[in-house]
Amino acid sequence: MTVKVKKLGFEGHKTVFLSEEEAQEMINAEGERYFIRNDKTGKIVREIKVRKGQELTLIPIVAGG
Repeated sequence: MTVKVKKLGFEGHKTVFLSEEEAQEMINAEGERYFIRNDKTGKIVREIKVRKGQELTLIPIVAGG
């Protein structure tokens, strides 16, 4: 089973299906610029331990001045 990751962005959003290791690497690399939402619970999570069958959404953190 894979991990479903939806990444929201300014050009639209895309959904990818990754292995646990690939999803964890993506979250580690992108995590500081995105909120991570567990789609099953609807909650924003601070630390994530990726598991098989999870559905996550990366939501950009909007900043500016």
